[in-house]
Amino acid sequence: GSIKLQYGSIFSVFGSINSAIGGLFNAKDGTIEMAGLSAQNISVNAFKGDSVMNLKLRNSSKSVTLLGPLNLLGKISFEGSNIRFVTNDFLTLKSSDTLTATVGDATNNNTQTGNSITGNVTVERYISNRKAWRLISMPTKHNLQTIHTSLQEGANANGNPTPGYGIQITSDRLSWLADGFDTLTSGGASMKMLNPMTNVYEGITTTNSRMTMGSGYMTFIRGNRSATSAASPSSKTIIREKGALQNDTVSFNNLSTAANQNIALGNPYASAIDFRKILLTNVQRLYYLWDPMLGTYGGYQTCVLSSGNNITMTPGGGSYVSGNYHIQSGQGFLVGSTASHAGVKYYEFCKVDSGNQVMRMSSNGVYLKTNLLSVQNHQAWLHDGVMIMLDSSYSNQIDEEDARKIIGSGEYIAINQNNEQLSVEKKKGISDVDTIHYEIGKMKVADYRLQFIAGDMDPSDMEAYLIDNYLHLRNYVSLTDTTNIDFSVNADPASYGSNRFVLVFKRVSVLANNNIEVNAVLEEQKVLVKWKIGNETGVDKFEVYRSEDGMHFTGITTQKAIGNLSYTYLDQNPSNGLNYYRVDYYDQKGTVVSSSIVKVQVWGNAEYSVYPNPVVKENNVYLMLKNRMLGSYQINIVQSSGRVLKTVSIQHTKQTASYILKLNNNWAAGIFHLEIIDPNRNKQVISFLYNK
Repeated sequence: GSIKLQYGSIFSVFGSINSAIGGLFNAKDGTIEMAGLSAQNISVNAFKGDSVMNLKLRNSSKSVTLLGPLNLLGKISFEGSNIRFVTNDFLTLKSSDTLTATVGDATNNNTQTGNSITGNVTVERYISNRKAWRLISMPTKHNLQTIHTSLQEGANANGNPTPGYGIQITSDRLSWLADGFDTLTSGGASMKMLNPMTNVYEGITTTNSRMTMGSGYMTFIRGNRSATSAASPSSKTIIREKGALQNDTVSFNNLSTAANQNIALGNPYASAIDFRKILLTNVQRLYYLWDPMLGTYGGYQTCVLSSGNNITMTPGGGSYVSGNYHIQSGQGFLVGSTASHAGVKYYEFCKVDSGNQVMRMSSNGVYLKTNLLSVQNHQAWLHDGVMIMLDSSYSNQIDEEDARKIIGSGEYIAINQNNEQLSVEKKKGISDVDTIHYEIGKMKVADYRLQFIAGDMDPSDMEAYLIDNYLHLRNYVSLTDTTNIDFSVNADPASYGSNRFVLVFKRVSVLANNNIEVNAVLEEQKVLVKWKIGNETGVDKFEVYRSEDGMHFTGITTQKAIGNLSYTYLDQNPSNGLNYYRVDYYDQKGTVVSSSIVKVQVWGNAEYSVYPNPVVKENNVYLMLKNRMLGSYQINIVQSSGRVLKTVSIQHTKQTASYILKLNNNWAAGIFHLEIIDPNRNKQVISFLYNK
């Protein structure tokens, strides 16, 4: 006979599982509970696919033994004390894009003792399809396999004996082949260890040795072992290692020789762990996770403790949109030393189910996050971020509560405080005329965005402005919402200077509490300036200013405040090129408050043209957009009768470009019309003759 367990069900077994007479469990969705009163065995081929979702051990005689291969898909847990699970080297902890097997807390939060797993276990860890660096650490005692026999699947250089498994590991050493690597790469090693003395990652010298207990390895993974070159397409893979599991307290000591050293650790357990439960000696109460989804090849996420012992991540996003900030099994992490002889001690009760959410932004007090993103084709990619956290219990001095900046391989942003680079700065509060100095680095010639996200800040008597020292611009930054400020980096060194941006806070008058929102759009070579004010209490008039350089402004119109809250002005004569606008508003005494600055690109003489006209032999007509605004255009091809025959959308991404519109050979000859609807929903019609 056979038994199929439904999702979430538990089947308790009080004898041994023996498949010799043909019985079979389908337990891929349920839990098998070994609950016998005497020693129990699990025989070979007892489960469909040799797989079980969860295995719960509460055998009162203290022994459960595997007699054949078993794949665990979910979790092993213990209920009771002094229970011994004997694997006979048959157990595999499976990993995929949806599930990763784990071993639960053997002490059940310090209420059980003496539980153990004996024998070797194969531990798999799934790696997603993205060519990037990862900080990895396999959760075994490294007692059995070398890096070559585990991560490289024991293959010869560039060999691929088990498709879908393993990774390529390269080196810049001339002895690369003898040292077990797959190929020579002049750019450096693809697997590195962090040297705390220099805070620099250094390439491993051989893969013929075993991994070091408790250490994290920065590893560039382009995919499975079929990816034999840097140009190979990225692919998903599974890395695995066989060895004895850590299932007790684990300590690592003497990890530093001084303060301010970075230490790359590895989660020692086949389970996610909660950083807050680790015993730390001469180590900051914060940590860094490498996120392969940041930037091009990954970047650091900084995790600090906020009020209420919650964990706050900066910049967030990337791989951590769900808010789960546990340190995963197989994942490395960084900590910073506060003195020599740093040490960490892990306990079984540090283990947690990886799906638990340990952080919500609403509980993290007062903060201002600043993210650095790159922008291409109207899409933004997060690279890095920093954060200011405010609480009366924090110190304004740089201390162990502040997170030093650890710079990755790509573009970065840091807070420069007294020549110290920080990713998180904790302060008592914002004082009058307070200044935050940002540092940007490793920038490319590209378009970028600074994104400011405010949380629970009090804007009643304070406002913030971002000063761009390169363009000499001042942009308003909201203390209640998200503010996006775009900028570009070019070949001019000043455009990527480390001191380009400064955030300045200042006290404001009651008048400035009337928040004003300004926008400007191009409409047929004219600029429509629109502004909206929260309330007009105390406001007498508005004045619109224009500038060609963002520094020197000239007033172009004045409007009386009449209680409308929303106002517009059409600038009939903007200059070719960039035009900058701001709106100032005044009270009866002449007190003035300036809005943020917005900019609009005005091209030369703008026109649409269609060619050839008439269309005689071919079925294509070409539409040229010259000096037209960038964005999404809708094109309707319309018969003279008014019937719309075809609608297409085009993305106009440069000043002048031509686009092919295919005509249907079955359409009757005659006069056709192109309805062109621009991003501001303005419509223009051009006619052409389709003669065929």
